[in-house]
Amino acid sequence: MTRHIYRLDGLGYLDQGVHDLFIVPASGGEPRNLTRDRNHNCRYVAPVWSPDSQEILFTATFFPDSYRFFPALRAVTLDGTLRDVVKEWGYGHSAGYTPDGRRIVFVGNRQGVPFGAQNHLWVIDRQGGEPECRTTGLRYNVHGALQGDMPIVARDQPGFEISRDGQNAYVRVQDGGTLQIYRVALTGAISYEPVVAGQRACYPLGLHDDRVLFSANSLNAPVDLFMADVHGGNERQLTCLNAEVLAELSLPQIEPLVFTSSDGTSVEGWLMKPPVGRPPYPTILYIHGGPHHGYGNTFSCDFQMLAGSGYAVLLINYRGSTGYGDAFSTMIDGRLGEIEYADLMAGVDHAIDRGLADPDRLGVCGLSYGGFLTCWIVGHTERFKAAVPENPVTNRQSWYGASDMALSHLESVGGHPHEVPEAYWRCSPVSYAHRCTTPTLLIQGEHDLRCPPEQSEQFYTVLKANGCVVEMLRLPESPHMGSVSGPLPIRRAQNEALLDWMNRHV
Repeated sequence: MTRHIYRLDGLGYLDQGVHDLFIVPASGGEPRNLTRDRNHNCRYVAPVWSPDSQEILFTATFFPDSYRFFPALRAVTLDGTLRDVVKEWGYGHSAGYTPDGRRIVFVGNRQGVPFGAQNHLWVIDRQGGEPECRTTGLRYNVHGALQGDMPIVARDQPGFEISRDGQNAYVRVQDGGTLQIYRVALTGAISYEPVVAGQRACYPLGLHDDRVLFSANSLNAPVDLFMADVHGGNERQLTCLNAEVLAELSLPQIEPLVFTSSDGTSVEGWLMKPPVGRPPYPTILYIHGGPHHGYGNTFSCDFQMLAGSGYAVLLINYRGSTGYGDAFSTMIDGRLGEIEYADLMAGVDHAIDRGLADPDRLGVCGLSYGGFLTCWIVGHTERFKAAVPENPVTNRQSWYGASDMALSHLESVGGHPHEVPEAYWRCSPVSYAHRCTTPTLLIQGEHDLRCPPEQSEQFYTVLKANGCVVEMLRLPESPHMGSVSGPLPIRRAQNEALLDWMNRHV
């Protein structure tokens, strides 16, 4: 191993799995390699032909001599001549050409913005120059996403569509717990507005004349296809893929929540009321990962399983979440665990004060950063009857050397371990694990290179040594997101274990 980043979660050792870009005549023939290098090419977006078919736009990541985790935007001509469109300036992904081929549109941000800052939509001359931000002043997250648990639809779509005249782009924007489709002007004065909105998550998939094709889902509805005109009118649903299944289910009611955290900050959340029982309900606080992601109006099999089993499911977009502006998402840098904990506990208290959640029947769970916060919570309070952290970070110092992306998170802690050792100890749930009395089930993917198994093992050992009820479920050959997008037996094992642990202890 000689690379800076030498392995990647879900892929393995990079030297054995780097992707190159090839072309082959449509009529058949010998493939020709255009990117013979050690970079990982075309990972974040499918390659895009220029309108004149003279070059191909693509993303390059994991340069062997750099810890850079975020993608550079590159172009290659048919004779193999490479050029950087966006690299040292910052990062770019979800890119495409305007129809006249003169400009390139992309989602990204410049170097030096705080870790967790919202993405913007940019335009740059095809031959290079300084990118122009076309969403200046927009506080929401361009090309944002909401975390759910369902099959992935249209994963390789570029994330935006450009009108035939090249004047506008239609791009998804995360506004709190929704994904809306905005029309963004690509020329002239800065102008943007939502054209497809609502309490749901919408993804633009295609543009034809005056109509936009998009997918949409919500907390109670899996993905279907829709069509509307480019101004958002005349919307109609094209598919009802799960109508028969949904008709057989008693779906939860959704209660939107807005509450004030300990320092006066307004925080958004949702409570899914179970279709059986009466309030106050036994309640599961389900924490999203990231931390620079969010929950909201998107479908999750886990949420439906818990609600269908009689639990209220509490979802909170704590500070660090995207979709609420840069100040909200970057405030946790250097104070990991502290601010999020205050927001989450304020949300639990709000649900209790509203008479919705039973304070004596609370559980907590989450994956990745949600697992980190679950471990943090049980080291700081005894109010939860059960905890299920999945693929968590528990020791920031060992994670620094074992994770595939730890060095991209330096800003969130404040530096390297030798520079701020006290910060690494303060931000590590294992530092407080000896205080835990909450029955805890750790779920760990054995092939997780993002939050490696040693993170769960350390937490398990401390809890066991101090007399806390603790078990660990290992998911064979499962990467970081294996229980969401992996083989069905892995998903089923995680579901059954999560529900069983909550039933036993909550």
